[in-house]
Amino acid sequence: MKTPCRVDGCTKPSRCRNMCNSHYRMFMRYGDPLFRRYAEAGTGTKHNSGYWMYEINGRCVMRHILIVEKAIGHSLPLGAEVHHVDGVRSNDDPSNLVVCQDRNYHQLLHKRTKAFAACGHADWLSCQICKQYSPPEEITSYSNGVKWHSACWAKKFGKRGMENGRKL
Repeated sequence: MKTPCRVDGCTKPSRCRNMCNSHYRMFMRYGDPLFRRYAEAGTGTKHNSGYWMYEINGRCVMRHILIVEKAIGHSLPLGAEVHHVDGVRSNDDPSNLVVCQDRNYHQLLHKRTKAFAACGHADWLSCQICKQYSPPEEITSYSNGVKWHSACWAKKFGKRGMENGRKL
């Protein structure tokens, strides 16, 4: 019979270095068999992703979601996401948070913010060949999401882009 894990309070059988598998993995990864990835219940910690995380009732919750739910008085609707206006994930000031109804709308906000920062026009599109922003009427968009200037396409692909009567 194997001896129990040497960590106080753990009754699992030891695997290596007289520790159970869980404590041994924590020891190997973090140098401490009692390492906790998140802070104790009720106290927050900054996650690798840049978001502040809290452990509440054994569940990890992002602080910006807690702040928004408190402001609106109920939990977020299914599929809703929270957008940080200034792009700083750790800035959870309520005036910096916007509730988006779904991921598509959230991504649209990021896309328009990026375009505005690059060229001063939130509705302009980026050519996937030259990476320059232009008004939507100067960019050819296809249903698969590909967008480019006709001149860039012709320059890059030449006659190959013209074969079979394909529109440039």
